[in-house]
Amino acid sequence: MYEEFYNLREEPFRLSPDSRLCYNHTTYKKAKSYMEYALHRGEGFIMITGKPGTGKTTLINEITTDILDSNVVVATIECSQLKADDLLRSTVYRFGLEGATDHKSQLLNNLENYLVRLRRQDKRAVLIVDEAQALSKDAIEELRLLTNLQHANTPLLQIFLIGQEELLTLVHSPQLQQLHQRIIATCSLDTLNEEQTEEYIKYRLEKVGWDNNPVLDSSIFPFIQQFSLGVPRWINLICSRLLLQGMIEEHTHIGLSEFKSVIEGLAKEQLLPPQIQSIQSVLLKKIDDQYQKKTNGKKKTILEKKASQSKKQGEANRRKRHEKAAKALFEEINPEINNKSEKLKLKGLIKFLNDKGVGDCELNLPEDLSKLGERGILAWIQYSQEEMTDEVKDIITILLTMVNEDQQATRH
Repeated sequence: MYEEFYNLREEPFRLSPDSRLCYNHTTYKKAKSYMEYALHRGEGFIMITGKPGTGKTTLINEITTDILDSNVVVATIECSQLKADDLLRSTVYRFGLEGATDHKSQLLNNLENYLVRLRRQDKRAVLIVDEAQALSKDAIEELRLLTNLQHANTPLLQIFLIGQEELLTLVHSPQLQQLHQRIIATCSLDTLNEEQTEEYIKYRLEKVGWDNNPVLDSSIFPFIQQFSLGVPRWINLICSRLLLQGMIEEHTHIGLSEFKSVIEGLAKEQLLPPQIQSIQSVLLKKIDDQYQKKTNGKKKTILEKKASQSKKQGEANRRKRHEKAAKALFEEINPEINNKSEKLKLKGLIKFLNDKGVGDCELNLPEDLSKLGERGILAWIQYSQEEMTDEVKDIITILLTMVNEDQQATRH
């Protein structure tokens, strides 16, 4: 929907895992490196844990995609709805083996024969067990027994355990000590901090052709991190809703006001992380405070800009008045000093100013001031202790410039 409005090639914040839009933050890259290392070793267990939505499934998809053309055969099973008794049958099925037998010994024999055939073809087998925290201790022990299968003293099956943080507690239990000893690497996918959250959002947007439309105000990123707990899945939900509402209301700029509106909507629908509910009002108050601070700052900037513009306009108006006054004086004195030398022109000008004055200001300029020349007279006027206002000084300065320009024009 909003992709067309914002000229995006596709939706950047789908909730389903998509390795094409994967943002490789620090612990994600570490976990991927561990899995690649384990694949190179070809034995034992590797365990990847993390909160729901932190990218475990995306990691699995990326790894399996990377090794499609290699000598590694991968089977993936999800254990969220899998009973312990069905684990071996599911493993056999995922490796593409057919058979109606329910006998454990026959299933195990079929699997072993298949794995031996792979080994003779110079191929290896990897079993990825997703949502492994849902397995019972007996089921996990069954997995350990599968790693006992060997051919020519070489392990036939390698197992990756992927699950939520409870998996750590499960694997460290005394009953699973032997399995724990076979784990060659473990890694936990962390949530994103504020900086990573901003990078994650912009990375996914840029991947689908974002050209800074809509403009995302920098003030919203810390709050996205706080309301999502830094979990990519929650970040996707919030950002997707932001863009949807932006399209509906035709926003080309998304700031704190738009963000708060979306968050209040998600809260009403109870679509925010459960952990946020108890501190939701506090976070919303922080948004209000930040918005007020930002708004006041903008108002101050606008007022300062207006004051600066007003000052410049006032100076321009004063300049016009002074030029008009100087021009009137020049037109009055010019017939008397025209075609005279510079020295006589300046002498005549000094006498004229003393006789005429400038506006309501009477002048008493030294008669020999003309000897200083134009620059000398200007300097004397600027630093004179005579009681001349800035307006009078400015008018005399402009008048002197007019006289000088007329002198230059006469010469040419």
